[in-house]
Amino acid sequence: MATTDEQLPEDIIVQILYRLPVKSLVRFKCVSKRWSSIVSDPQFAKSQFKFTSERKTLSHRLLLSTVPQWESQLESLDLQTLSFEDDASVRKLTYPFKEPGGCAVKILASCNGMVFVALVPHDSSYIWNPSTGLLFKLPNPSNGVTSISGLPYCGFGYVSATDDYKVFVSDHFSIPTVEMYSSKANSWKGIESQPHVCSEDYFTKPKGTFLNEALHWLHDAVPEDEDKPTIIVF
Repeated sequence: MATTDEQLPEDIIVQILYRLPVKSLVRFKCVSKRWSSIVSDPQFAKSQFKFTSERKTLSHRLLLSTVPQWESQLESLDLQTLSFEDDASVRKLTYPFKEPGGCAVKILASCNGMVFVALVPHDSSYIWNPSTGLLFKLPNPSNGVTSISGLPYCGFGYVSATDDYKVFVSDHFSIPTVEMYSSKANSWKGIESQPHVCSEDYFTKPKGTFLNEALHWLHDAVPEDEDKPTIIVF
């Protein structure tokens, strides 16, 4: 006798799975080899994220915060909860790695449900998916950035044309250094910039705004052109 799984066309199964939260999808990979194959397909993950984003619902969106900023406890809250003061609606998150003694976890940026984090003061950095628990350690920058966790400026975004997550970091402490990490290449690349571009005297906020698949910073006027603030885009 055929099972229900075997009777349903794959496109119907996919449409059902699109509507489930990520934690359920991870659990349902055990239902059958067929379901596991569907859920494990990278293209399914992209399509499922696009589907849930276009539904314009807050039901599966989480607010992350460190409690307090320099301690390693992380909590999440469903943004559609009935009460933000209800302790029962707050969920503690567990990191997928062990913290060395005296270390704390610092959230640097987030994009598409992925979080860019660093261990302080060890300066190892990771891209982490809190929903699935998947964790990827980034190699260390090679062109002069001295401290990931102490960086004055950073950003994290996704470029759909190349299917690539990008991390931007800048260190102004000596000669301004700008580096961009590519998840596809798993490497950092230095970017040339004018000496004033990444100076702490001119950027108005440390974290870039990710819009239209690019990172933007509001940049105050440089001394020789004081009346014209600009937007710096990477």
